Amino acid sequence: MKDIKNFFQTLKNMWVNPKLKGVVQLVFWVIFFAIVAILFRSGKNPDDINNLKNNNKNSNEVVSYEYQYEYTDQINTVVFNGTHYDNKDKFTMNDIKYYSIDDKYYNEVSKMQIDIVYALDEWKYSNIKNITDHNTYSNLTKYKNGIELYEYNLSKEIYNKYYGKSYSSDIIITITKKENVISEAAIDYGFGKVIIKYSNINEIDSLDINVE
Repeated sequence: MKDIKNFFQTLKNMWVNPKLKGVVQLVFWVIFFAIVAILFRSGKNPDDINNLKNNNKNSNEVVSYEYQYEYTDQINTVVFNGTHYDNKDKFTMNDIKYYSIDDKYYNEVSKMQIDIVYALDEWKYSNIKNITDHNTYSNLTKYKNGIELYEYNLSKEIYNKYYGKSYSSDIIITITKKENVISEAAIDYGFGKVIIKYSNINEIDSLDINVE
């Protein structure tokens, strides 16, 4: 008790000293903010903190992944296997090697620019995510392991406007998600269908393409 009285007496003496008054004020402010910080942390729900971390993780932009596209129509089946990183792609189409930079496609051997008749732009992760994020799903199935299966029935007007295309049939898109990350997708055009699988999402460190 005597020590406490001596402490406050010392503060009182310092307070009346113009040279030491600023030091006392600084000490009080430090104590005040320390108390506020302790109260804030003690009142924070751990679940809220975890949810915030998960939301931040899930909101990160997907800039890299590996993919497989399997497109089938009444004539044939075409399989693409590739890697996407920062708007660059290296892929095979029926085992022939290609690459793309800024949505322009090239034969890997000849380095000549080519046209790809298939809708690779529509099958990109970012475009699948954007068109489904901005439209209402028709069906949703949730599984106990956290997987969610969405189905979207999109009119040809909505789909064509989004991609600048001229399809004559309505489009059905299904996507498989877990923790807001898409692992699989399918697009049924009516005249053909593509099955899409994404893997190693945001796990690719670099993609070097020798274009010289």
